[in-house]
Amino acid sequence: MGHVHDALQTLPGQEIFSRVALRTNDIEKTADWLTSQGLTLSPILDGQRLNTQGQWIEWRMMTIEGDFQGLVYPFIIQWKGTDAERLESLTKSGVIKPHPAGGARIKNAVFSVPDPAAAAAHWQTLFGLSAAVSESPDKISIELGIGDKSFVFKQGDERRLTQLGFISDSPELRGKTIVIGEGEYVFK
Repeated sequence: MGHVHDALQTLPGQEIFSRVALRTNDIEKTADWLTSQGLTLSPILDGQRLNTQGQWIEWRMMTIEGDFQGLVYPFIIQWKGTDAERLESLTKSGVIKPHPAGGARIKNAVFSVPDPAAAAAHWQTLFGLSAAVSESPDKISIELGIGDKSFVFKQGDERRLTQLGFISDSPELRGKTIVIGEGEYVFK
């Protein structure tokens, strides 16, 4: 349970983002691929709990040991049921509902790493991300596509996730950056 360990190591003195989750539809196949790439994985754990509406939520997950240049790997999760089923269930049960300030959807996750090109290339290979969709002229920032979202690797010494970017339809939120601890939430 790497993400729990991360939290215990950094709290309560530090508020930082821990690690991102990557969803898969076939966790065994993903585990086989990552193992073939030389990574060490936790066992696949089965999880289930009741949500606040009394519905069972079920998932399977695993963590990837270690890091690349100090940046921890994502953990891998497989939810039970299709995306459409989960969306319908979460909306019906009231877990997902319109926010008074307007909608916001995640656009990107920004990682600060010493060598963005090497980290981006490594994650691209491991996780099957699409080729760089943008690269700054000075090669200090590299963006990889993951569906309609992206991972951005920027040059820096933090060696962690530092920022989450959102697209917002709220005039009150658009253009704002909210800082909580050492994490930034940027609304565009």
